[in-house]
Amino acid sequence: MVRGPVRVERKENFNYGDDLGLLAQLEITYNTGDMVVVESDDTWQSLPSAIVSSEFYDGKVYDTWEEIADWSTLNYESSSCVGVKSLSFPSASLVAPDAPPVRITQKIEPIDIITSPTGKTIIGFGQNIVGVVQVQSLHASFGHEISSVYIEVPEDGEISTRPLREAECTDRIICSGTTLEFWKPKFTFHGFRYVGVNHWPGVPSKKNFTALVIHSDMQRRGWFSCSDALANMLHETPYGACVATSFLFQKIVRSG
Repeated sequence: MVRGPVRVERKENFNYGDDLGLLAQLEITYNTGDMVVVESDDTWQSLPSAIVSSEFYDGKVYDTWEEIADWSTLNYESSSCVGVKSLSFPSASLVAPDAPPVRITQKIEPIDIITSPTGKTIIGFGQNIVGVVQVQSLHASFGHEISSVYIEVPEDGEISTRPLREAECTDRIICSGTTLEFWKPKFTFHGFRYVGVNHWPGVPSKKNFTALVIHSDMQRRGWFSCSDALANMLHETPYGACVATSFLFQKIVRSG
């Protein structure tokens, strides 16, 4: 259930209720063809996780110290869990979506690492993207916090969040002294071309980061290309269309 703001002005929370709920049905099919259906109810249990927060516009805060490696296995000691309560069943009819599922559809490697005039590290991906940045490998001391700020364009060579208004668009990792590999933020997404990385241990390199493009996994029906590179960008880049349109419009106006 979405509880955080769904507009960047941050004026409205709890748009769909102030309770965090789960409605799930687990279907297990055996090799014999027999199926067992396990529905969520008040016999389920819960416990805190390493996800401190995760919002559409604010990003994710992940505390690796709170990660429980075996929570989903039979070996986990269930005495650490706490009970749940039943909520009223939704009055609206539940309908399965018929649209293509949202998936990671492309991976984009950084094209450069920029040092800003004030010494900040900025990762450039060469095009606007809808998605998140995956950290390939990270090791830092206990309590060390690393943040990634997502923006579309820098201002005066620096990371600028002014166009984001009240949205933070920042992912934070609180380290525990262990190595974190192939980590990507979940339950959030960002529109960006550049990412400012703060407090990275040592000197970051392009191999430390990969941008994951996320959108509806639609089946491609056709292709288009022409002699104008900006028009091709407009067609090929899902989120970069607004940037390409601006450049293309300016080019058309200048050419008369």
